[in-house]
Order: sequence, then C-alpha cells, then structure tokens
Amino acid sequence: MNSHHDHKGHKGKGENELAKIILDCAFLAHSKLGPGLLESVYEVVLAHELRKSGLSVERQKPMPIINVGFASMKPFAPIWLLKEK
Repeated sequence: MNSHHDHKGHKGKGENELAKIILDCAFLAHSKLGPGLLESVYEVVLAHELRKSGLSVERQKPMPIINVGFASMKPFAPIWLLKEK
C-alpha cells in the first residue's frame, strides 16, 4: 500500500493533498477573523471551513492512550480528528 495515495477513509487523497486542504482552511479562517481572538473561536471557524472542504471533523473527541503494555485510564482529547466525507 502506498501511504501517499491509498488512505482508508480519505478516498484516495494523499497526505500532501490533505495537508494543503487543512492549511488553506486555516489560512482562510485566520484571514476572515484576524488576529487576537481566543483559540476556541479559531477552532470553531476552522472546523466549519474544513467541513465545507469535504472533511468530516470531530472537535476534541476523547481517545484512549494505548501503548504496548500500557493503557491510560484518562483519555487524550486531540484538538482535531479529520476524515474525508
């Protein structure tokens, strides 16, 4: 499997293409809002722009931390979890 072209859940978009979509949406969100707002404001607008671009976005979804021989009882909440629609 070629990791740059065959992502399950990404409908064939490679890592570079996904990164470009994310960066373009971030730039657009910041351009619309300008500097100086709370991070949570940018998060909401960025999520909206990402959804408009065709990505499925889940904000701050708790996920367990699992490692070989180790599992955290306290979930990790990443800021973004993205999937292509």
